[in-house]
Amino acid sequence: MDRIEEVEEYISELAIDIPSYGIPLETGFTNNFTMKNIDNHRMLLNSVHELNSYYEYKQEIDQFAYKGETYQAAPPSFELYAQNEAYVDNSSLVTFAGDMDSNLKDDMLNSMLFAQFAAGAASKPDDLLAWHNKYWEVLQHLGCVVQNNNFSTYVTKGTTLEVEKVVLEILGTLALPSNATKIIIAALNVMKQLPAKDRRIMLFNTASRTQSVGSFQIANCYTTNSGSNTNIEIGLACVHFTTTQKIQYVLGFKSQSSHASLKYNTQKLAFNYNLFNKTRDLVRDRIGKISVNYIDKIPLALPLK
Repeated sequence: MDRIEEVEEYISELAIDIPSYGIPLETGFTNNFTMKNIDNHRMLLNSVHELNSYYEYKQEIDQFAYKGETYQAAPPSFELYAQNEAYVDNSSLVTFAGDMDSNLKDDMLNSMLFAQFAAGAASKPDDLLAWHNKYWEVLQHLGCVVQNNNFSTYVTKGTTLEVEKVVLEILGTLALPSNATKIIIAALNVMKQLPAKDRRIMLFNTASRTQSVGSFQIANCYTTNSGSNTNIEIGLACVHFTTTQKIQYVLGFKSQSSHASLKYNTQKLAFNYNLFNKTRDLVRDRIGKISVNYIDKIPLALPLK
């Protein structure tokens, strides 16, 4: 049995658990941020200057999902909107830096979603090692070269643990391309400004937390060129935290460090697209059309309410 046959058999026989969250598909949101009328007759222009001026001026926006330091420190990078994209992919926040083909993006989102479904069938989300070991195992079979499966315990600086700050800090250790870092920050900012009942917030929070455990992944996918070949690399951060407090918003969670513990794994994955290209249809068959229920695009510019 050759390598492709082994992978095809693995994908075909792998148990997957497709969760049912009961989250409505309707988002009540529009990506159209060209000239648009709003309640008080101001106009939202398709302009980086106008958009950034608005966010600097606006102090309060109703129904924030959460508020945090990143919003004040780094306004969303709207100029990246045309070239880059971000998605909620079940319990993952997946971003793309650079000019990547739409089919490639679909393949990356589907492969990471499939790995999550398989990990869910193998263990509970609060079983840190078992869940992630299965997650990485599936990604390896789909074409990823996984470097390590070790988690580090985050040592809090001071008396407060803030998940968002930890995420930005550990992503910094991956030495991602500068535009990759910017697009992640932009996506985090938009997530922060979406209403609490926006489908993206509901989907991500439902998929990535229980009452006292938060577990999620943040990935950035980008292409690198080697001669005539285009290679795909994934900067991946897996975050898992437990707390004695009730978790409302995963990314906005803040607690006294004595009441919470956080572990993380960061690594760069090389993706063998030639292998996945031969097994893509099998992955699509396993998750079928249901994938649309668990993947939702994050617009990197928000219309005014």
